[in-house]
Amino acid sequence: MSAITESKPTRRWAMPDTLVIIFFVAILTSLATWVVPVGMFDSQEVQYQVDGQTKTRKVVDPHSFRILTNEAGEPEYHRVQLFTTGDERPGLMNFPFEGLTSGSKYGTAVGIIMFMLVIGGAFGIVMRTGTIDNGILALIRHTRGNEILFIPALFILFSLGGAVFGMGEEAVAFAIIIAPLMVRLGYDSITTVLVTYIATQIGFASSWMNPFCVGRCSGDCRRSGAFWLRLRIVVWVIATLIGLIFTMGVRLTSEKESSSVTRA
Repeated sequence: MSAITESKPTRRWAMPDTLVIIFFVAILTSLATWVVPVGMFDSQEVQYQVDGQTKTRKVVDPHSFRILTNEAGEPEYHRVQLFTTGDERPGLMNFPFEGLTSGSKYGTAVGIIMFMLVIGGAFGIVMRTGTIDNGILALIRHTRGNEILFIPALFILFSLGGAVFGMGEEAVAFAIIIAPLMVRLGYDSITTVLVTYIATQIGFASSWMNPFCVGRCSGDCRRSGAFWLRLRIVVWVIATLIGLIFTMGVRLTSEKESSSVTRA
């Protein structure tokens, strides 16, 4: 009786989490401070012409690099310790906390990180409740029998998703759900991608209230989120109309090709 050997499933290598990669990068850079001396560049002012006006700007002189030395003429090192030392330089284990709390809340890491955590978490909860999924499925049910309204309604809905809360890669999952229905209606896969993912990118690029780009940049520029609000809405409407017209053109082309194949 021959023994039955069971083959163990081979484990595939998977890309580690982003935070793990950043942690190892921090370790490598901290170790590098023990062997790489401190260097310095000088800055210089350069003049350039813009619309006939002469302007000046400070830039780094690429030929001015030098290694800093101490009083004995030896290369100087700023070695990163494990924890904060007496010279108040952050240690390796202090960098996560320092990155979250240092600087102004309007222009540095703390504002961006906390903003992304709160807003991203809120939208994650909305997505988990199935509200977005149910809304799209309800739209599909209400446009049944009026297929000519199906593509414009979907395109505008996904464009609004990109404009209002930065919907982007999430549209790929909806494309998988909508693709079988689009095929049954006689449309190809290109039309499916256009009304889902491409529509969200158009809405994202021309958004008037996307918190991840408009809100963040308005805070950095010390401007109100309502700055040029009407103009941004007009830009979104124009961009969405152009994308919708292009999508309808692709739809007509796919219908003609499918009808010609059926006749043949």
